[in-house]
Amino acid sequence: MARKLVLTTFFLMKIEYFCSRLEILLTKSPELTAVVRSPQLHIYRNGKKVLVLAGKSAPKVIREDPICEFLRIERINWMEHWPCTY
Repeated sequence: MARKLVLTTFFLMKIEYFCSRLEILLTKSPELTAVVRSPQLHIYRNGKKVLVLAGKSAPKVIREDPICEFLRIERINWMEHWPCTY
């Protein structure tokens, strides 16, 4: 039970960290907008769709954009720091 709690806490902390980083990017860049179409998050730059985030699946890149590179780096960091020893 303790192992499951540790994994859940770690997972929630990682999601909170990722979402806060994504929120900072969206607020800093006036040309970026996000639209929630449950259960997906569509991100646009200057009115053109750039990518779609859909739950646990990999981001669907529509157009190459700096935010796509950010997501690739974050996903790699996520996988490298996942606690595989539990």
